[in-house]
Amino acid sequence: MYTEQILKNLAILLMAFGLLACGSAIKAPKGSVPTLDKISETANGGWLTFYDGSQEISGELIGFKDDSLFVLSNQKLLSYSQNNIQNARMVFYNTKADNYAIWTGVNSLFTLSNGMLLIFTLPINLIVGGAVTSGEYKRLNYMDFPDYSWTEFQKFSRFPQGLLDTIDRKELEL
Repeated sequence: MYTEQILKNLAILLMAFGLLACGSAIKAPKGSVPTLDKISETANGGWLTFYDGSQEISGELIGFKDDSLFVLSNQKLLSYSQNNIQNARMVFYNTKADNYAIWTGVNSLFTLSNGMLLIFTLPINLIVGGAVTSGEYKRLNYMDFPDYSWTEFQKFSRFPQGLLDTIDRKELEL
């Protein structure tokens, strides 16, 4: 009877923690931006999403030239006037928060093998794992326009020096 109550409480805790794992980290599509530890190893730009008045546009931020910005979306290079964009969001890396949440849940299940020590190991595991996961969810991995200027966005484009005329635009790939 006592063991059943412990298992029920454990199941409730794990379900609550599972709901925490569905956090609100801002993400770009998988593979479009690196994780923080790999950001210095990639030459790709951040993932930009904005509304052009008729549709939502998402793609890799390639660069800027004069008053235009260039986005690579669905293997097409698109050009937009900066003046026509009221707001935009750029994700420059994806967090590992989902991975940490999954590992915390798996490790919590493994505490069942600790027997009666479960009453100590499970809370410690949930507290530490929850803190790490929460910290990762709170990382600022994006910028919003107009909160940040286009000059700040330019730092995270594929060509931060600007889109040069010598670049063959048909050769660009995601």
